[in-house]
Amino acid sequence: MAEKSLPPCDLVMKGGITSGIVYPPVIVKLKDTYTFRSIGGTSAGAIGAAGAAAAEYNRAGGGFVTLEKVGKSLGEHATLLNLFQAPSQTHILLDILLAILQHRQERLLGHKKPSLLQSVRVVSEHLNALWSKRLRAYHRAGNSGRWIGVGVGIIVALILTCACIGLSALFHPFVWTHDGTLPGCIAIVLLSLCSLLGGYSGQWIGRGLYFLNVSVQLCKTGLYETFYGICPGHTAVADSQNDNTNLTDWLSIAIDTIAGLPTMRVPLTFGALQRKEINLQMVTSNLNHSQPYILPGDLSNFIFKESDMHRLFPDYVVEQLKTSPAHPLFPVQRLPEGYHFLPDATDLPVVFGVRLSLSFPLLLSAVPLYTLSSVAYQAYLRKELRGPFDPERHLQCNWFSDGGICSNFPIQFFDNWLPQHPTFGINMSSTKMDASVLQPAPLRSDRVSVANQCHQKDLPLPYTVATNHEGKDVYLPLAEGAMAVEWSPVEGIPKFLRAIFQTTQNYRDTLQMRLPSYRERVVQIRLTDHEGGLSLTMPSSIIQRIEQKGEQAGALLQTFQFDQHWWVRFLVLMARLEDNLYEMREVCDDADLLHHDDSDPLNSKSTCPSTFRARLQREWSSGCDPRQRYPYYRDRAWCEEALRRVQALKVVIDTWQETDNCNNCSDATEPAGTVRFFQNEAPTPTTVLRVTPRV
Repeated sequence: MAEKSLPPCDLVMKGGITSGIVYPPVIVKLKDTYTFRSIGGTSAGAIGAAGAAAAEYNRAGGGFVTLEKVGKSLGEHATLLNLFQAPSQTHILLDILLAILQHRQERLLGHKKPSLLQSVRVVSEHLNALWSKRLRAYHRAGNSGRWIGVGVGIIVALILTCACIGLSALFHPFVWTHDGTLPGCIAIVLLSLCSLLGGYSGQWIGRGLYFLNVSVQLCKTGLYETFYGICPGHTAVADSQNDNTNLTDWLSIAIDTIAGLPTMRVPLTFGALQRKEINLQMVTSNLNHSQPYILPGDLSNFIFKESDMHRLFPDYVVEQLKTSPAHPLFPVQRLPEGYHFLPDATDLPVVFGVRLSLSFPLLLSAVPLYTLSSVAYQAYLRKELRGPFDPERHLQCNWFSDGGICSNFPIQFFDNWLPQHPTFGINMSSTKMDASVLQPAPLRSDRVSVANQCHQKDLPLPYTVATNHEGKDVYLPLAEGAMAVEWSPVEGIPKFLRAIFQTTQNYRDTLQMRLPSYRERVVQIRLTDHEGGLSLTMPSSIIQRIEQKGEQAGALLQTFQFDQHWWVRFLVLMARLEDNLYEMREVCDDADLLHHDDSDPLNSKSTCPSTFRARLQREWSSGCDPRQRYPYYRDRAWCEEALRRVQALKVVIDTWQETDNCNNCSDATEPAGTVRFFQNEAPTPTTVLRVTPRV
């Protein structure tokens, strides 16, 4: 099939740190069947989304071939591990984290469960060997402690020797010979033992004091100097001297290379993608506002400090960020020196959005952006402030962290009532998860007779709740029948606390994903404990296994039947629309709504103040009194047009109701127990239509 004739699709990817290795194989497999139009993700999913968008941007130039090569390179020569580099202030924390992860990886691969003390001993020995070779200060602290310990040991030995000789001479004088052999032997033995013990103890005490000093310094700064993260993601040197192995540097080069752009010049922007009809979105979390932001559109009028960005991004990306926005909140001349407005959404670099969405708490540094306080802005409007704003008094620092804090799997991205093309989702879960069967799936009317025969013969029902495909690491749930609730064990306080966090983080995404018209388009990929997640030390064999699961997921999505999905979507929509129309009947059910004077449609003859016409009349009349004026005020002409449109809606509702009544009984009112047309045997679980934010 020619590429121009490929149908479009949308794609949403879940966060998961190193689990994102699974995305390139899915994308490469799926590109032979679809073109990508709207792509979104969070955290590691944002990396996958940016890679897919860049590859689609350069489809004719081999973008997907480059994406495949970039994905496979992560499994070679410890590339994945090298992406996480820490400065001197926090390198010790990265070493501890990697040592713990390495021990965990070996334990899982060896199927062993050592005790806590054994694990502490193994990790400590590894860190000691590492720091003794690499950290001069740690080595010097150990040597200094050893020599001090030897000196203390000699003093203690001399004191003990004198005490032993004195006591022995006092109580057993006959044991002493004239040549002093016994006292000499005692002195030598005590000196050797005390020196050895003192040196060994002093060495560890010195190392412990060094570690304690570093910990105190980190606690004093609170990781503020590294923007609340162990790894900044960028090596703060000139672009020409950068080896581009650090995470953000590597991402910048990878995205531009996949997109077919010259590297280290002008980064790929969201606007460049939009000009090729590629819509890329991702989620980040503003910790100061306690809410998610959708990138790139939600960052209008945010301010950045140039020196901060140089610590987090390559120079050529920072230069792109300095592009002036089209409509700033106030003249750029009022900004403090070294501060700039973020550019418009179209000029925002893709790697900047990815980095904001990717800031995994504490592992990767958060990104600081600034807003102007409302007090300062009001003072500016009143012309009470002269000159540039003061960054200390007038600007507010906003820390942007991992988008997964708010929405780890934004499957609702690009959602429509009745879509024209599919929106696929890629979800990752654990192989440890089991399924909980709570009730059988609802039976259609054509299956009721079969169910009755099974009950009479004491046979199991042939149509029960759909399981989570036990034994399969990659599967695509069925549209028909409820998706089983996933169950995972919770054992011990750490796992209990982790379960609390995961429930808070994922409950909305989990419920959304289980709904009909969502579940059948979200491919499920199950990973073991040593696959993905925080497993930064995965060997190439495990990375290849994850990539194979990605290829299986892509192959499954290629079998997706959009016509069947559209049918399910239609049933879900109409059942909810029908329910909401009947609720609207209460609002529009005015006896005189259809009977009015065409010359004066708002002249209500009804004395009931709750009629729709009376409400509209009060609204436009409120314009005469500023104190009583309605919010979002509309004039009389607008209200008359609104009345005509509501009258048309009432005709639809009345016709709908009359049809249902004819099918149930002759009574004009809705009889008790009436089964509405679209709600009869509607897909389950039941959904709702409601006004809600985009995330």
